[in-house]
Amino acid sequence: MDKRKLIAITLGDPAGVGPEIAAKLISKVSYEKDSRLVLVGAWWSLEMGATAANLELPDIPTIKKFGDCVHG
Repeated sequence: MDKRKLIAITLGDPAGVGPEIAAKLISKVSYEKDSRLVLVGAWWSLEMGATAANLELPDIPTIKKFGDCVHG
């Protein structure tokens, strides 16, 4: 069983500050080592947040539909 903390963050309204804050978070957090980070929302919204914050998103795993999630 994975002992890392699970952190889930919803991006919220694509026109709000949520996507930008989430982009800032994943650009600074070592999510693979420290925690299991799950962002819930549209990828394009996160990309817009990164653009607004002038950041480049790291290469992170994504899923297209909920059924592709790995449970456990």
